[in-house]
Amino acid sequence: MAILSQRFHYIKTKFHAVTTYRTGRYSVYHICTKYHISKASLMRWNKAFDGTIDSLKEKSDKPKPTGKIMWLSSFASYTILGLICIVI
Repeated sequence: MAILSQRFHYIKTKFHAVTTYRTGRYSVYHICTKYHISKASLMRWNKAFDGTIDSLKEKSDKPKPTGKIMWLSSFASYTILGLICIVI
């Protein structure tokens, strides 16, 4: 079985890779080889980059709350191990 792991890149690495790419002096292959990154990562960082280092910080994958609160009435039924229990 293959073990997959995610490689962590420092913000400075992301910043230098994107700024080097935007100068246009080096090829994508050269930048990806130099910084040990994939082309997909470079393009994703370039799309998110707005000129500040903060724009390259990792964003949370956690879903945002909808703001809806689900209230339970005083009687709620739960199914636990196939049995129906009534909570008062």
